Amino acid sequence: MLGSSYAYSVYIRPLVNLWGSAFWASLPFSVLMAVFAFSGIYGGRLYVRRGSIRVPALLSVAATSSGMLLSSLVELVSTSLWLVLTYGVLVGLGNGVGYLPVVALARKWFPDRAGLATGLVIFGYGGSAMFFAPIKTLLLGLYGLSTTLALMGVISLLIGLPAAIALL
Repeated sequence: MLGSSYAYSVYIRPLVNLWGSAFWASLPFSVLMAVFAFSGIYGGRLYVRRGSIRVPALLSVAATSSGMLLSSLVELVSTSLWLVLTYGVLVGLGNGVGYLPVVALARKWFPDRAGLATGLVIFGYGGSAMFFAPIKTLLLGLYGLSTTLALMGVISLLIGLPAAIALL
C-alpha cells in the first residue's frame, strides 16, 4: 500500500485544473520523494534501536493515512502548500519510515534467501503503484479529487493497520 503514493501522476490533471500550473501540481510529489529518502534513515534506525518493527510500522500507517485524509481537504484549502505538507511531508514520512524496516525484516526472516526476500518486498512496493493507479483513476472519475484522496486514506488505514499489527 505504501508504494501506491508513486501513482501520484493520476492527480496531476485535477490539480492543474485547480491551480493552473503543472509545477505546483507536481511539487507535492517531489517533496514526498525527498522526505521519503530522509525519513527512511530514521525508520531504519527506529527498527534497529527498538529491535522490533512495531513502532516504525504503526508510525508509518498513522502518517500515511492521516496525510492522505488531510490531503483530501486540498480543494477546500486550495493551495499547493497544503498538499506539500499533507501529501509531501506526512505521506512521505509514512512511506520512508515504513519502507526500510520492512526490507530489513524480510532479510531477517529469510537469511538464506535475503536477495529474493528483498526483491519481493521492493517489487510489492513498486507494484502497489501499478495496482492502485487504475483504482485511483476510476475513483477520480466517479467521485473527484477530494473524495479519492479521502478514500485512499481510509484504504491505507484499513490495509495498513492490520498489516502493521500482524508484523508485531
